Order: sequence, then C-alpha cells, then structure tokens
Amino acid sequence: TKASYMRILQDVLDLQVPADMDGLPAQQVADQWLAPALRKQQRQGVACLLVFDNIPEAPTRAGAAPDPSEEGGDLALLAPNFFSDVGGLTCKAVLTCRRRLAGGCTLCGVEVLSRQIQPLALETARDMLLQRGAVPITTSEAAAAGAGGGSGSGGGSRQYDPTTVYAATRLAERVGGLPLALKVILALCARMHKSLKQVADDFATYAGRSGEAAVH
Repeated sequence: TKASYMRILQDVLDLQVPADMDGLPAQQVADQWLAPALRKQQRQGVACLLVFDNIPEAPTRAGAAPDPSEEGGDLALLAPNFFSDVGGLTCKAVLTCRRRLAGGCTLCGVEVLSRQIQPLALETARDMLLQRGAVPITTSEAAAAGAGGGSGSGGGSRQYDPTTVYAATRLAERVGGLPLALKVILALCARMHKSLKQVADDFATYAGRSGEAAVH
C-alpha cells in the first residue's frame, strides 16, 4: 500500500518525495503526504478517486480462513495502512476485494458500502479494452500481420495488431476482468497517452519489481 501511495504522489501528482520516505509506515505517508496533496487538488477544483484493488480481508470470526464464497470480511488488515483520519477529504474511495464485506464495516469512522460485482469473462474484458483503447488496423494490414481478436456487430469484426490483442489479454487477465479496473486502465491510456501494450509493459515491470499487482 505504501508503494501505491508513493506512486500516486510521484507519478500522478508529480510531487517530489523525501529520499527517506521508504522508512516510514504506510499510514504516516498517507496522513502526512498524500492527504495534504489531495486537499490541495480539491481546493483547485479537482475531483479525486482512489482505487484500492484486491485489498486483504480479515476474517470476522476467530480462526476463520478467508472464503471468497462467504460474506463476512472486514477491514482490519487495511486499517493500519489507510488514512488515520479522512477529515477534510471529499475524494471518493473504491476498494475491491475477493469477499463481500460484513454489514456495518467502517474505515476511519465512515461506513463502507459493500456491493457485489461479477467480473467480465476474459474475452469480453479483452474486447472492452480493444474497442475503447486501441485503433483498428485496415483489412490489408490485418492480412499482412495475421491479426485477430476484437469484436464487432452486424457480422463485421474489427481487426487489431496481434501485439495489441496480446497486451489487452494480459491486462484483462491481470485485473481479473473487473470492470472498474478495466476503466482505470483505459483512463491511464488516455491520460498518459500510452498504448495498451505500453501500459501492460509498465504494469508487468512494476508488479515484478514490487511483488504487488496494483493498478495506479
């Protein structure tokens, strides 16, 4: 989580952070650096959305192992790494997890609403990324490249470069077909002027370096 906060500060908000921040706990980074930066964005009229993907869920019963098929997760494992106080912050936060949270779950004294969302099938997720985040190639280009993938309607089918199709598939697999995560990927492509392949490569590099599978 701390690595995610630092990436937001450096790569999204374009801020310089102290070299010794590596030694600080995640909550201190959130409270002393990220929260003030977000409040500054608010004063400038910028609406912020924080997405915490695949958070750990603690069992609410002693000795109970997390079971994705059961309701009853809480936020005990996330709380020490989250803001200690969200006073003055108007940004929204979305948390995704494998198990539905127990009713009445709170974080920083704020009730967390739990909604169950089914992930998209791999092909559907891939096609969503292609249709909204890639440029189709012409029929002649497709024939020369042996391209495939994508979807269309009315009997037609869009064609994409094989490397783009592969990148979209990698990204769809990486985020488990979660619709919100797919929209974040598309927003990254648009905001940073990057292709699906470039985002997929960045994602793989960061995940390999940190051992985390998070989308920023």
